[in-house]
Amino acid sequence: MHTYNISWQLTGSEDTACTRILAAYAIRSSHSTLQLSIYTMSAVLVTGITGFLGAHVAHTFLQHSHPVHATLRSPAKLVPLLQSPIFSPFIASGQLKLFVVGDLEVADYGEAMKGVERVVHTAFKTDITATDFRKGLLDVGVDGMRRVFDAVDKSPEIKSVVITSSMGACNDIKTAWEKQAGTVVTDDTWNSYTLEEVDELCASKAPTNEAGWRTGMVMYMVAKKYAELFAWEQYKAAQARGKTWSLTAIIPTMILGPPIQPITPPLLMSSVSTMVMWLLAQGPESQVFSPPASIWFIDVRDCAEEHYRAAIKGKTGRYISGSGIYDFQQITELLPTLYPDQAARFAKGEPGQRLSLNPGSYRIESKMREEFGVEYRGLETVVKDTFDRLFELEKQGL
Repeated sequence: MHTYNISWQLTGSEDTACTRILAAYAIRSSHSTLQLSIYTMSAVLVTGITGFLGAHVAHTFLQHSHPVHATLRSPAKLVPLLQSPIFSPFIASGQLKLFVVGDLEVADYGEAMKGVERVVHTAFKTDITATDFRKGLLDVGVDGMRRVFDAVDKSPEIKSVVITSSMGACNDIKTAWEKQAGTVVTDDTWNSYTLEEVDELCASKAPTNEAGWRTGMVMYMVAKKYAELFAWEQYKAAQARGKTWSLTAIIPTMILGPPIQPITPPLLMSSVSTMVMWLLAQGPESQVFSPPASIWFIDVRDCAEEHYRAAIKGKTGRYISGSGIYDFQQITELLPTLYPDQAARFAKGEPGQRLSLNPGSYRIESKMREEFGVEYRGLETVVKDTFDRLFELEKQGL
């Protein structure tokens, strides 16, 4: 018999709905007992466990033997995690505890924070189809950050806070990346968009800005910028009040790698990273995208390890997370050599047209490797591990 330790903070009809979900799981499974408990042991709080990066961050802490308090927006997210072959053993052992806290902008982390010494906030709304920049993305991102820091402020045990920012908060999105060859981007760089400039872009109804960036992507990246700026304001205010916790902003480039979060069909819709990779296996005429946000990449497992080390080391600062330059034409030309028996299913694109080489792009200078010492996976390993996982999910009918 297994005991599942699950916690949530809900009232009224949501509480009833959550109870029904858990009861249904108990009936369908061989586990006859579900113990609903609140634990106060020392732990790390991770937001976004059902996301592409957040799942790996939580898993990394679990693999390092840390108790994890993972937060969910909705009780509907519980069952997929309970049924996950990756996460269910940790739930059964009590090492992973789940807390339903509500949507980001109204989340209540009170119970989830109990016993926590470190916080890793990866969750962020990623709707690049939003039409209202202020309400659809900016307010949600900033208010979501506010809820986290309000909870941190009430928790005297907190030693470190790590947030996931975005390369879009850092690089020049007023210029197409293919026109940035030779430019140097550092940990101290910020994109120059103002809120008013994004308002004007949205009001124009233009599908892209002058540099060719999709308007929805511009909105997302600027929202990430201002959410991070808000986090630094909170850090400085906390320092002035005598708080001693550290704040680390991890700034990922394009995150690639095998998905481990609970996935519901269709596979193409599970995350942007999965979509742009999986499209390369949908036939020779399938679209080969230009890199959607950054021509630099990082393996999701390496990025998760960086989040882990940042939380443990407690270093305050901004750190770009990027291991090298890539493009999808390079990947689609690599795939037939890795899977010769499936060569006919891969996109052809434009052989030899390697945007990462011609015209190239900006160069990154970051103190990440020096201070955190993560050994990065190469692109071939990332591609092989990703498609091994995607083919496995395909066989499962996803």
